[in-house]
Amino acid sequence: MKLAIARMELDLSGLTVLTEAASGAYAVTAVLAGMAGAKHVYAFTKTGRHGTVADVRR
Repeated sequence: MKLAIARMELDLSGLTVLTEAASGAYAVTAVLAGMAGAKHVYAFTKTGRHGTVADVRR
C-alpha cells in the first residue's frame, strides 16, 4: 500500500475522507486514506449482496 500511495502521489493530508467499509479489494480504502495522511476517515458499511457487516468487521 505504501508503494501504491507513492506511485499515485496520493496526499490526503488534513482532509476528511468518507468511504465505504467493504470486503475484498475494497477493504483497504479506509486504511489507504489514513496512510495517505487523512485527518479523519469515516467508513460505513451495511449488509448487502457482497457480504454482511460481520464479514467486513472480520
